[in-house]
Formats: sequence, structure tokens, C-alpha cells
Amino acid sequence: MKTEFLTGLGLEQGVIDKIMAENGKDINGLKADNDKLQTKLDTTSADLTAQLTAANEAVAAATAEIESFKGMDIDGIKQAAADWEQKAAQFKADAEQAQRDAADKITAMEYDNAINGYVGTLKFTSEYAKKGFVEDFKAKGFKLEDGKFLGADDYVKIVQEKDPATFEAAEGTPKLKVSDKTPGLPGGTQEPKSLLDALSQKYKQ
Repeated sequence: MKTEFLTGLGLEQGVIDKIMAENGKDINGLKADNDKLQTKLDTTSADLTAQLTAANEAVAAATAEIESFKGMDIDGIKQAAADWEQKAAQFKADAEQAQRDAADKITAMEYDNAINGYVGTLKFTSEYAKKGFVEDFKAKGFKLEDGKFLGADDYVKIVQEKDPATFEAAEGTPKLKVSDKTPGLPGGTQEPKSLLDALSQKYKQ
């Protein structure tokens, strides 16, 4: 986000400075998360390299032992070769499975990190509302493409319409007062406290 863009919107310099400062905090937070993720990725790659090296050493040892069996009975050589081949195949399979598991974990961490970054741009009325939104968001399984969730913005709009108490009202929007009435429920009205209780029950489910 550039200062020129905000200036073009006719915002005062004081407001622009606050927006840029808050945007800077979000960017720094995302950079820190990405650094942590990269560290975990480097560690996992090193572990997998060690496992594959061990597998190659096991195959080399098997080959050497098979060579030492020359001159022995054919059945003994065949059995030893079969045993070592089975061990080497199992070791290789275990290493490949570990590599797949690590890749899945990295993908999951990247997805969660992207969710945290996206949710960090939203303002919730409470941590309870935020937790419920994040759980529902994850359950939707939005596709992550080029660092963006496809359809996420439309989903936020739907939540804003169905559960307006989830997000903080935009500046200039009148806030619901304790004395206000909300139509559409038994008796024609409902106190805001009851409405919030209903929303709380929804997120507990």
C-alpha cells in the first residue's frame, strides 16, 4: 500500500500515517512467520537428506556382503541377497514415506500461515468471534493460489450479512445500543443482549 493511493482518497495525513503504521506491523508479522516456516523447511530437508544417505549406505553394505558370498553355496547366496534386498527396499520405502509426510506437514503449515495472515487483516468484535470464524474458514477449504484464497472475500461478505456481530463496524456506522430493539423475532423485537447470546450459541456448536 502506497501513501499516494491513500492521499488520492482524500484522507488526512494523520489518518494516512496511522494506516501505514498498522500496515507495516502486519507486513513485519507475516515476514516473521515466513522466516520461521523457512527454518522448519531447511531442518526437514536436512533430515531427509540424512535418511536417503543412510539408505544408500545400506544398499552399498548389502552389495559388499553379497560379493563376499561368492564361492559359497548358491542357495545361501540367494537367501542373503533376498534378505538384504528386502531390508534395503523397506528402508527406502520408509525414507520416501517420511519425505511425503514432511511435505504434507510443510503444506499444512503454509496453509495455516496464510490463514493467519488473511485473518490478521480483519477486525473482529472479540477473540471468541475470531475463533469461530477461523474454524468455519478452515472447514471451507478455500484453495490457496499465489498467496490468495480463492472465494475468501466473498465468504467474508456473506458472514458480514448473516452474522454482522462477528466483525467490528466500519467507521461511521452506528453501533447497536443497549436500548435498541432488533425486529424479526418472537414478539416483533429482541434486546441486543439476546441476539449476542444467540450468536454465541452458534459458535459453541
